[in-house]
Amino acid sequence: MRHTLLWALALAACGQTAADRTSSTAPDAGSDMAASAHPTAAAEPAEPSATDPAAVVLAYLDASARSDLDAAAALVADDSVVFESGGGQGTWAQYREHHLGPEVAMFKSFDLETQTPRTWTSDDGSLALVTLPISYDIELKDGRKISSLGTVTFGLTRGGDGPYKIVHMHWSSRRKPAPGDGGHGHGH
Repeated sequence: MRHTLLWALALAACGQTAADRTSSTAPDAGSDMAASAHPTAAAEPAEPSATDPAAVVLAYLDASARSDLDAAAALVADDSVVFESGGGQGTWAQYREHHLGPEVAMFKSFDLETQTPRTWTSDDGSLALVTLPISYDIELKDGRKISSLGTVTFGLTRGGDGPYKIVHMHWSSRRKPAPGDGGHGHGH
């Protein structure tokens, strides 16, 4: 909760509007998804830029899609806070232990696609907010399949010229609509 309050106070203290601090634009509602965050087996993950919060978020999502939870953990602050589907999950380490770790152990495959991130930063660059729509398809080892759409929001901080670290993540998703469903998927 400390980071959530800190983030709200920092945004209120910034001299510009959120639109003025946007460093990238959100895609049009009808735009195609960007390349999948799930790399081919031969691909090596890129080192995220310490000065680009969106690069840190994309590296986190890439590591998660590869089930490389150690690489994902390196991008997250120890005192982080995770929210998912309307509930608090504790710190990322707690979330990893009781939710994410057991979940990815059940995955046969995880194909994650992202749209262009939208980023806001504080005037001094110490705080950043990154949001992006996602789409993912998961095949479980037992053969079941999960196809969902979602939105993720990340709060990041950094001290001085140090790297950005994720201090808050909120993951919200719903099932992809079935053909003939009129475009309404149902929650996850």
